[in-house]
Amino acid sequence: MVVKSADPEALQGASLTKMFNEIETLIVNGYALKFVTECNDEIFAFLLNESEIKQTQS
Repeated sequence: MVVKSADPEALQGASLTKMFNEIETLIVNGYALKFVTECNDEIFAFLLNESEIKQTQS
């Protein structure tokens, strides 16, 4: 699962706040945050669900 914030500075950080809220909801619903990266002024968060985590540990 990838969550993207198109412009973290737009609307006084509103898009970044929305991204954090989406990530929080995914974590509550069984996802784990794998990593966050920035590319071309966009922020991407990569998350794995519980079944994907089990597959990578096998």
